[in-house]
Amino acid sequence: LRPHAFDLNKLAHDGSCPWKAKTILKNNSCIVSHWMTETATDHLARNGDGDMILFVHDGAGDLYCDFGHLEYRDGDYI
Repeated sequence: LRPHAFDLNKLAHDGSCPWKAKTILKNNSCIVSHWMTETATDHLARNGDGDMILFVHDGAGDLYCDFGHLEYRDGDYI
């Protein structure tokens, strides 16, 4: 496995929902996607399987979930 660098700066984004994230890499076991939003989402999104991890590259915010209110910031995994 060789390291790869991906330039995602020119990737078109639809930041309205995490389910519209652009798939970068995938196989039968895993999907790596890129999602970027400039504003807070105006609706709720739920992952019923609970098998999604979000990494926050830049910014901060609040997440309201089954575990209550979680504050997050850059460098956090949710």
